[in-house]
Amino acid sequence: MIAFCIIVGDTIPHVMIGFFPSLQDMHFLWLLTDRRGAIVIFILGVSFPLSMYRDIAKVIRPVRVLQEIIC
Repeated sequence: MIAFCIIVGDTIPHVMIGFFPSLQDMHFLWLLTDRRGAIVIFILGVSFPLSMYRDIAKVIRPVRVLQEIIC
């Protein structure tokens, strides 16, 4: 888990800045270019939900509901 945090914190901000250079100036999205912000967002959005359930099908349900709301 700690290794995932280190990898996310070291790579994601640089990748996001490389793809979207103006991201640092945006109101809320600048968190993706900050090391601590990227770690928190990716851990809460990816790693934490995957570690909560033993069955991956339970993780997909909220994603499908969110997909129906957006589309």
